[in-house]
Amino acid sequence: METVPNVADNCSIDLHGAEAKCLADNIVGMIFESHFDAWEFYKDYAKISGFSARRTTTRKDAVGDVKAQEFCCSRAGFRKSKIYDVDRQRAPRAITRIGCKAKVVVMSTNSNQWRISFSHTEHNHPLCPTNMRPFLRSNRKVTYADIEEARAMKTVGIRTSQIMNLFQQQSGGFQQQQDNGFFIQYSLDESLRLHNLFWCDSTSRSNYTCFGDIIAFDTTYKANAYGRPLMPIVCVNHHHHTIVFGIAILADETVDTFEWVLRAFLEAMFNKTPISVVTDGDRAMQRAIKTVFPLARHRICSWHLSRNAQANIGDKKFTAAFSRCMSAWWTTTEFDREWRSVVKHFNIEDHPWVVEKDQTQHL
Repeated sequence: METVPNVADNCSIDLHGAEAKCLADNIVGMIFESHFDAWEFYKDYAKISGFSARRTTTRKDAVGDVKAQEFCCSRAGFRKSKIYDVDRQRAPRAITRIGCKAKVVVMSTNSNQWRISFSHTEHNHPLCPTNMRPFLRSNRKVTYADIEEARAMKTVGIRTSQIMNLFQQQSGGFQQQQDNGFFIQYSLDESLRLHNLFWCDSTSRSNYTCFGDIIAFDTTYKANAYGRPLMPIVCVNHHHHTIVFGIAILADETVDTFEWVLRAFLEAMFNKTPISVVTDGDRAMQRAIKTVFPLARHRICSWHLSRNAQANIGDKKFTAAFSRCMSAWWTTTEFDREWRSVVKHFNIEDHPWVVEKDQTQHL
């Protein structure tokens, strides 16, 4: 059992018991020896409840000592949007901060202890199911002892996979149920080495039947030791939540490879083709889409369109206005009216890029 010592009246609270969930309305007044202990407590409380915690506002006195610390749900506040920043090198991340008010405030007492002085426990979003809580960001941690043990085993030549298998057994196994709907397909090169790989689970396949009218993917991610393109196939719903339909690791970025991935994806999704496909504008990808999804509409993502607007028009004020048009919740009629107004304001009705966009829009 994991406990938090140094709480009021020297009691210990079982954070994994059923009574721990009752703490939500009764944690104001709890005392800790340090704000670090309070932070560890709040992380454990967040894990039980099903949300990820983070530290936010810190208040210090005149000499720089911390006097108050605020811990909150990771979805608190709002992230400053940089969607209009045409100088960004990467597409913006999904919006995860949605103004959740759940938080606690701990303050230093005259006896150099720390007391929870305020608590708000209601969230404005669904909480994480029990089986997924270990994967919340504030719960993903490796102890110093485990790190040192792994380094020692690595030094004497034990492989990383074997080290992970050992830690798995020490922790009681992965405890994952078999997914009968898991789909995987791969291809080999002339030397019988792995060439392309695509996979998705039953949840992804089920989600696609509901949300698969519009899909998006790009291959700008190469976050692996071999520099191979990683291609997530996703959609983003109206809450700005990313839904993953499948993942592919590619040998290269040729038309044949993209066609292979799209055919594997189509097979996994019971031959249901999307209505629209959003990409980063890669020519090989466009050709593959036209071959495998001949009836689907191909669109370039808004971030790349903004960069194209800046490259072709060269006016940051126009690019910002254009980006606002794309991100607004307007009907087709409202968008057309605003777009015409922007084009007229900047006197670019006859610019080749604008003419091309007008023709594409009405296809």
